[in-house]
Amino acid sequence: MTIEPQDNSKSRKNTPESIQQEYKKLINIVEQYFPGKTKFLEACLSVKAIELIHGITLPFCLILIAKPGSGKSTILYIVESLGNCYSTDNFTSKSFVTHIANVEKSKLDGIDLLPKIQNKTFITPELAPLFSARDDNLTETIGVLTKILDGKGYKSESGVYGQRGYDEDIFFTWIGAIVEIRTKVWNMIGYMGPKMYFLRLSSEMNSVEDSRKSILEHMNDKSYEHKLSLIKDQAKSFWEIVKEFANQKDNKIPWDESKDEIIVLDRIVIIAQVLAKLRAFLQTKDTVGTSGSNYGYEQAIEEDPERASHQMYNLAKGHAVLFGRNHITQDDLRVVLDVALSSASRDRVMLFELLLKSGTLSTSKIMDELKTTNDTALRKMKEFEMLGLVEKSKISGTTKPESAINLKKDYHWFLSDEFKSL
Repeated sequence: MTIEPQDNSKSRKNTPESIQQEYKKLINIVEQYFPGKTKFLEACLSVKAIELIHGITLPFCLILIAKPGSGKSTILYIVESLGNCYSTDNFTSKSFVTHIANVEKSKLDGIDLLPKIQNKTFITPELAPLFSARDDNLTETIGVLTKILDGKGYKSESGVYGQRGYDEDIFFTWIGAIVEIRTKVWNMIGYMGPKMYFLRLSSEMNSVEDSRKSILEHMNDKSYEHKLSLIKDQAKSFWEIVKEFANQKDNKIPWDESKDEIIVLDRIVIIAQVLAKLRAFLQTKDTVGTSGSNYGYEQAIEEDPERASHQMYNLAKGHAVLFGRNHITQDDLRVVLDVALSSASRDRVMLFELLLKSGTLSTSKIMDELKTTNDTALRKMKEFEMLGLVEKSKISGTTKPESAINLKKDYHWFLSDEFKSL
């Protein structure tokens, strides 16, 4: 069931069918001019659509990860063209609540970043400077971002003005971009409480010949600016009827939870549970003399999967809105899964995806597939065991028994045909 449009002349075109039709036009033109970028666009539009849903007060942050020239900025330009955005190319964690000594305290409210992004989409095309800071500054930065993303305001201290900040709830969506996330940053995010989500564009490279053909095909094509202009026009056309769809209760879409598919909610929870384990923080014990293979680990510091479930549910809601629905279906799971399996360190996700091919991995298989050493393979297996994702066993090797890990039964949905079809 979908929301019935209001009985007025403007709203008669905001039917699910018309929304889907305009969205299909948008996807087709993006795929025509910027092939392979529709996954990024769909996820970003899903995040932006969160701001149109009644009752959502928790900020959502999505960061695109891809190599330079991959189209990240293009996608952000498209989102920004939809309006109700605040974009900046350069900011620090201190920008949210400022303490500039040579500015009168009464004027600082007009400088603070936090109120500028209230109820808007915050767009940051380049986050590398923010996450490349030295350890102390990085700890401070992630700590501030973690607090901001609670949506409960933020206050800070300085010797000049004392305490400044905001006590009220601050809601916003945030879409950023970066080339890569360092392991140190992943560890720190996991330790301090993960509240950022990521989407990685596949790094699979076309053959040299295919790449050359693609370049030649587009060399004499329309200019980048012209292509972008055409896409922006269609994006605006699509977004206008989406906003009309939202014009039902305080310009927000009332959600019909009774129509949410229960099985889909269950899948969101299990995806969130796995995500919580994939990005849990693991502290190593003293490893002197172990050659790395016998790493000892402290108990994993794992986020509450309830919060991740809630956020993945909100993301699914945003995706549903793109298709004129006020309830989630199986069709909304793909974006949730894409984001979840991008929101942990690259090496953990790669190992998990390798594990999903059969549900079991031997030491030799890890060495072959990941091009790594025996000691590293054993360390990765131990890490997954400590994360609570697998159980360890022994299998018969070609010459002698070897270690293996097996996905726990709790997570066997990831081995199902249903999962593989997504």
